[in-house]
Amino acid sequence: MPTNLINRRNFLRSACTVLPLPFIEASMPGKGGADKVVPGRMITIFNPHGPANESWFPKEYGAGYKLSPTLQSLERHRQELTVFSGLCHPQYPANAGHSIASRMLTGVVGEPKLETNYASPVKSISMDQIAANNIGRDTRFPSLQVSCQEGSGVPGRSVTMSFNANGVALPSIRNPLDLFNRLFVPEDARSASAAKARHMARTSVLDTVLGQMKSLEKNLGHEDRQRIADYQESVRQVEQQLQRDYAWSKKGKPVVSSEGLELEPKTRTDWVHTMNDIMVLAMRTDSTRVISMMNGVEVDLYKWTDCGVDKHHHGLQHHNGNEKNLSDLQKVDAHKITSLSRFCDKLAEVDVPGGNLLEHTMIWYGHGMNNGSGFKNGRGAHGTRDQAHLLLGGSKLGINHGEHRKYTSDKTPLCSLWVSMLNGLGCPVEQFADGDGPLSEVS
Repeated sequence: MPTNLINRRNFLRSACTVLPLPFIEASMPGKGGADKVVPGRMITIFNPHGPANESWFPKEYGAGYKLSPTLQSLERHRQELTVFSGLCHPQYPANAGHSIASRMLTGVVGEPKLETNYASPVKSISMDQIAANNIGRDTRFPSLQVSCQEGSGVPGRSVTMSFNANGVALPSIRNPLDLFNRLFVPEDARSASAAKARHMARTSVLDTVLGQMKSLEKNLGHEDRQRIADYQESVRQVEQQLQRDYAWSKKGKPVVSSEGLELEPKTRTDWVHTMNDIMVLAMRTDSTRVISMMNGVEVDLYKWTDCGVDKHHHGLQHHNGNEKNLSDLQKVDAHKITSLSRFCDKLAEVDVPGGNLLEHTMIWYGHGMNNGSGFKNGRGAHGTRDQAHLLLGGSKLGINHGEHRKYTSDKTPLCSLWVSMLNGLGCPVEQFADGDGPLSEVS
């Protein structure tokens, strides 16, 4: 081990410090001397339903646009912000917005089969997992998934956006305390011993399974052999993950205090803020570089009394053009954007070589549904075109910010933005799903 390697636990004693905490270069193996490189990071944040369009989308395009009423709190991050109009998954059914969460990061190719196939009719990996496979190998957690509901959900009502190479849903964590413990609470001797025993037992089981599969495939036809091959690949992935987990279990976790964290939040706002604070800590300590987050789920019945709205979120989607419903929906939209701006503040407070952590972290923030008509408020339709999307941060990763960019709905795949973001992280991706290349002028 290099003698100049500084243990980050000596620096991280407070979870929610008021003063900015610098990114400690010497805590990163292999990054000392002249070759110091700050790794790129990526966060994807999904919002259920659609916003109140006329308050959300800016009226002007290009660099001289004026932020809309809903987006006003992002003014201080304008140089790290791009607003998109017209992006969507063109091959997704135009009227099936409530089912789109599982497709946001995988894209759509061919017949969606909404209720029978979780991720897609073909094996489909989500873009965050491509990133995790490329930039997450050197971290304890290649990726993290968080959501206001635990687990994976069901086809058509997913509570995760992340899927591995075989289209298997990766479950989300809901409880902030569970997430904090997983990231920062060290295992005691008994837990470490139990982890070793589990590793040995699971490895033995996997060896047995692979041996049985090899014996079985001799008597199978072509299609069944392919299924066995797919299964064996899944087993190998599990085996590799077990090896990684066991290796990391022998290394100490960063020591971070939970002081100041609301680990038992009472409101959705408190939950978002707490999760955001833990996400900053995870990025700051280089525990992970890829996080997907669902701020809500489709058909969300949460009442946003946090910002003075006494009607559940899903009900506001069926606004029917009613001014009171639209006003309440805009309050919710703006309240959530204020939380997003707070999150950006936290990232920007972390100093790294040549800038701050926000400049080295790409954040996609978007909606999977449009409940209006084009960019007008309409009467509460549940469409999937002209979605509301933002990209924040990552200017040091080659992202060009500062504009409201308009694209042609039904013709410009959201997956082209995914290609741009993956390229910004150094992932050698030329296309993704129906995105044949990077989005023009973004990177």
